[in-house]
Amino acid sequence: MGNKKVKNARKDFYDNIQFKSHLEVVVYKTLKEAGFTPLYEFKKFVIWDGYKPNVLFFNRVKKKDSGNVFQLCNQKVRDITYTPDFYMLVGKLHIIIEAKGHENDVFPLKRKIFRRFLENQKGNYIYFEVHSKGEVLSSIKIIKTLVTLTNMLEKIKKLVGYLPQRDEELAHSFIQRRKFEELQEIVLSNIVKLERKKKELSSKDLDRLTHLQELN
Repeated sequence: MGNKKVKNARKDFYDNIQFKSHLEVVVYKTLKEAGFTPLYEFKKFVIWDGYKPNVLFFNRVKKKDSGNVFQLCNQKVRDITYTPDFYMLVGKLHIIIEAKGHENDVFPLKRKIFRRFLENQKGNYIYFEVHSKGEVLSSIKIIKTLVTLTNMLEKIKKLVGYLPQRDEELAHSFIQRRKFEELQEIVLSNIVKLERKKKELSSKDLDRLTHLQELN
């Protein structure tokens, strides 16, 4: 699946990188100014595996002397690949940013296949398609918010491990449903119970209390 040249794209050279459009330079500069480390055309994904066909497949070929004729096509069907404009690893988030001025005729289909491909990947992938500097700035705000939420969720997961077994299952259900206030209530309740009988606690329970207080 080849790409036709994107309309109105102007190649630019910046920071020892040859970009394919001025918009890509704007995206790159804006991400750098925000403290990120964007990697240009860094990651190539095989979003659809090629194969060696067994079914007889005839293509129509136009010949000058005999008009349209059928020709057997039994070559391997090539992989469909996609290389995003920018890739960033921010914390545990895999950020993919596509800078699009004017789409070519192939990209909408590739975008659909790639979106399906990401559903089956391990890790937290976030995808943005930006068309202006304003949209890059908006995506940066979202990224920073998601990083904060991800860090909070990691903290919560650690905290749950120090809860009694009877509360741990309930806590996991609250995490899945994003009911963090209810989860906080469970944690505070356990801290209060442990603090009330602090002098009687075993070393294991004292350790549990310390971690709950630190993580809370």
